[in-house]
Order: sequence, then structure tokens, then C-alpha cells
Amino acid sequence: MKIYVCNLSVQARRQELEELFSRHGKVTALHMPADSRCASVTMDGAEAMQAAIEALDGHLLHGRKLKVTEARPREESDHAANPTVPVE
Repeated sequence: MKIYVCNLSVQARRQELEELFSRHGKVTALHMPADSRCASVTMDGAEAMQAAIEALDGHLLHGRKLKVTEARPREESDHAANPTVPVE
């Protein structure tokens, strides 16, 4: 189950996020792009995901309140409504 984490400080590190989320269940993957204020965390089940969301949404990390939500797939209609490549 994938979680989207936003409003990260530039000081946030991958290891500390993994430790923070591991308190609520097993972290199976963590993607934190360089120079991004967002990350995605994959947990080992719905219960762990929900526990992490409830505990960490609004959590202060390096002086910033985290925004923690369940990740949702992008809808195909978003691309159709806002194409980046002209359709011929």
C-alpha cells in the first residue's frame, strides 16, 4: 500500500523517513527523489498504511508539518484533458 508524503524539508533524509514510518509497520519501499519535497512510501499492508497516515499526517519534521495521504494512481483522463504532446 503506497503513501504519498509531502511538505518535506530539504533537510529530510531517506533513513529518517524509513525509521519514522517503520514505527507503524513494515516499509517495503521508499522513493525520495533528490531536490524534492515529496516522497512515496510503500507499506506492507492496509493496516500499516492507515496507522502511518493517522499517526504522521501533520507530524512535525524539521519544523514542517508533513502531509501524509494514501497515494492514488493518476487518472488517464488527466492526460487526455491536459496532453503534453499535440495530438495529430
